[in-house]
Amino acid sequence: MFTCTANDVLVYLARVWPRTHQARGGGPVAPSTLEGAASALSTFFRQVGRGAPYDEQQGTGNPCTSVFVTGYLSGYPKQGAAEGRSPVGAVPMNEGTMRAVAVYLSRAIAEETGGSAKALVLMRDRAVLLLVWATAIRAGNCGELLLSDFREPGCLQREYDWATLPAPQLAQPYPQGVELWMWQKGDKTHKRGRAEPYYVPARAEGQLCAVRALGAYVAACRSSGWAAVRGYLFRPLQPDQRAFKEEPLAVTDRLERHLEAAMVNQGETMHSLRRGVLQAAAAQGANVLTLLEVGHMKSVGTLGRYLNPTSHMPRTEAWQLRAGQSRGERSGYVASEGATRGRAGRVWHWGGCWGVGGWVSAAMTRMGGERTTAISD
Repeated sequence: MFTCTANDVLVYLARVWPRTHQARGGGPVAPSTLEGAASALSTFFRQVGRGAPYDEQQGTGNPCTSVFVTGYLSGYPKQGAAEGRSPVGAVPMNEGTMRAVAVYLSRAIAEETGGSAKALVLMRDRAVLLLVWATAIRAGNCGELLLSDFREPGCLQREYDWATLPAPQLAQPYPQGVELWMWQKGDKTHKRGRAEPYYVPARAEGQLCAVRALGAYVAACRSSGWAAVRGYLFRPLQPDQRAFKEEPLAVTDRLERHLEAAMVNQGETMHSLRRGVLQAAAAQGANVLTLLEVGHMKSVGTLGRYLNPTSHMPRTEAWQLRAGQSRGERSGYVASEGATRGRAGRVWHWGGCWGVGGWVSAAMTRMGGERTTAISD
């Protein structure tokens, strides 16, 4: 690291690193992944005292800032386009699959002791998934939500009084008319100040109601006697599972384990929720301005990649191949990290997404088999 030159970094990024890194759908990695590797290298150089701009003559400073390295990074996407490669998108989530996961989680929660760590983790994950599904919020931003990011309807300057959020009653419909507003400090689009607010209405179908799931989760944490929510809304468990850490929840793998347990996994990731929401909204007739509003985006080009109906196919085919090989290597379903491996070959159903339908209509108005229930955190 002390004697590494820009040429060394360039050879590593162009020749060495790609040998052990491929896209999930196969083939070269996405430009953002390569940029992430270069960013990690740049951080290492700064940590060893090479934070100054690179001097080509002396070979000193941070070689990642060399014009040769930055030129390669900027040209990588163009090379991919010239070779006919396009970014592989996440497999879009559809309402049928989302409902299957929500039903599975509700049943798993009912089988656990109220207030137990496992029950609270399941309720937390259900609330996370349904909240992303209802709002199209980025999964990372969802994991960083604070209680104070929720605001009183009609008065965003006042924090929401969580004591007023009804807790669901067994076998009773959830009160209609309840709504939540999220006004988070910064996101990918709005890096300074607060992002545009998210509107979260209650929906009649309880299984897919994010407000109901949040009400159940917050009430259960409060009544548990050990897990009351005070800062971050969604938190990871301590290693001893006796308390929650007061830090954001990394939600990247929350969906996959529950898809497997519900036996409906088709290769979706957390990003699939956001992509499915936007595609469903477009199918329901939302215009570009509304879709940008729903997705908290500014770029029409980025939106176009979300709406591409076929960009996920390489990932789907790769996942089905892996799933088929996995089935051939064993009989039955094998428990892994508290969940069972899902089955491939389920028929896709492109149903409409109420989460987006309700959100879009509100935005328009305002704009003018055996189940394994042991889930590790």
